[in-house]
Amino acid sequence: MSGRYASEWVRPRRRKGEGVIPIRPVPKPYAWGSHDRLQSLVPSMRDMRGPLAELWYGGHPQSPSMVVLGDDEMALDAAIRRDPEHMLGTVVSRRWGPALPYLLKMIAVRTPLSLQVHPLDFEARAGFHRENAAGVPLDADVRSFRDERGKSEMVVALDDFRASIGFAPVALQLAALRLIDHDLARLMVRLLEGDAVAMSSAADDCMPPAAASWGRSERNIFRAFWLAVTAGQGVCDCDVWKSTDWLPLLIAAQDRASRMGAVGGGETSFMIDGVRSALGNAVDAARTFPGDSAVLALAMMNAVHLAPGMGAFISTGVPHAYIRGTAVEIMTNSDNVLRAGLTVKHRDVPNLLRNLRPSPEPVRRPESFAVADGVLYRPGLDEFSLKYGVVNALDPYAAAVGVSSDAHPWYETSAIAPPPECVDRPRVLVCLSGELRSRVGRVTDADANRGGLRTVAMRQGDAVFIPAADGPVSIDGGNETTGGTYLLASTGL
Repeated sequence: MSGRYASEWVRPRRRKGEGVIPIRPVPKPYAWGSHDRLQSLVPSMRDMRGPLAELWYGGHPQSPSMVVLGDDEMALDAAIRRDPEHMLGTVVSRRWGPALPYLLKMIAVRTPLSLQVHPLDFEARAGFHRENAAGVPLDADVRSFRDERGKSEMVVALDDFRASIGFAPVALQLAALRLIDHDLARLMVRLLEGDAVAMSSAADDCMPPAAASWGRSERNIFRAFWLAVTAGQGVCDCDVWKSTDWLPLLIAAQDRASRMGAVGGGETSFMIDGVRSALGNAVDAARTFPGDSAVLALAMMNAVHLAPGMGAFISTGVPHAYIRGTAVEIMTNSDNVLRAGLTVKHRDVPNLLRNLRPSPEPVRRPESFAVADGVLYRPGLDEFSLKYGVVNALDPYAAAVGVSSDAHPWYETSAIAPPPECVDRPRVLVCLSGELRSRVGRVTDADANRGGLRTVAMRQGDAVFIPAADGPVSIDGGNETTGGTYLLASTGL
């Protein structure tokens, strides 16, 4: 990438002829982004005007990061294709070819965005070739499949982060929808209960082939969700399809939920909290998209609050919408997003429904392990893992995530695999705060010709790509008075 951001980006201090490679993120100025959060985390973006939603660190062919090789700059995907064995290592290049298998992002959500699903692998391949055959340009706004890969992702909060992820228990869905005083919500309740036969037939026409193996609950959830995201699109000549301002209706429902007594405690109290949170997310979404009936779908979903350092794993087919906060995402190297609402971007409801996983289940947490200088997150995929680390602190976990290590019972005290700095894999290192020094010890004569670095002094916002061929990397503060926090992305192998 060239132009304005190239001139503003400050390269880390370096010496010629060594192996670590400075990398520059690709900014994404989507309307839902923050006007200051990422700009403060990455000083090279501080003069960017307007919202900044995402920073991409990776080699996706549609938006590859630029890397600095000596006095030259080139796209990371091109640098990898030039020498995949050096950049990725034998194991990774044989498994995925000459391409980085993951994409790292930092995101700042100011307003709710996109009720969406990521496609399954075979649906992504079919959709990609179908749109190619139809002549839809890869960068077209109406494009749904920008590559051939399914997309699973993990999100880890950098500050308080709110989202709706996956379907809640049916009892919670029913309780939330019954509080919304509107015929559309009442019809969704009937569909969840297995009633409204005529409407069910219309929904069933949109079910994917996989529905043949679904149970009754999954089919009913699909029908109610279908109704929420297709209302107003002329599916049926009925009063419930008329345009509605959902904000006052949802605020009233939230008020009713706040007056619900937690009689009996235990599961009843837990469900009431879930209803309140689900409606709270729907209210926030309706403030931005008051006329979009897809806000009712959020009443069916798990409302998630991630404290700093907490993570969630979102597999293909799982519906989700981000509400507010700052986080890091790491995912398979794909930009395939199927949207059903809460967006100004292209909606592809039919393909979203073909990929939807309508199972009520709790939000999946990635395996999280306390290591010597931070936390290692492993979602169970080979494509990616993430370390959230700290240098020069008495309590590395607390410094990394901003809370006491006693606050999260979901992480383990030891890792089952070596941390990413110890393995011969392609890695991306981002300095989140303070000052760090990254060093690699395995350097050959060829490294000098590639223009990389052996040692890099890093400040907040700096990032480097560490080739697999450089082997283990050490990350420290350079001296006793310096230190900071960092993200280290790698594969899951």
